[in-house]
Amino acid sequence: MFQAGPHPKFKGQEQDAPGLECEMDPLPDYGLESYRGTGKLQDKIAVITGTTPIITLVCSILKNVY
Repeated sequence: MFQAGPHPKFKGQEQDAPGLECEMDPLPDYGLESYRGTGKLQDKIAVITGTTPIITLVCSILKNVY
């Protein structure tokens, strides 16, 4: 089946649930090193509370790069 849009440059992989990040090749890129923000939140303070761990991780990364 044809799928429009960009495709990852790595092969698909499967793991038994629950999977482990350390067994993935390549390792996941959460944007900590690769994402570049616009600087709009430079010198701002963020308080992240009462949410799921993945949202906390994303907010923390975005706070550090904006």
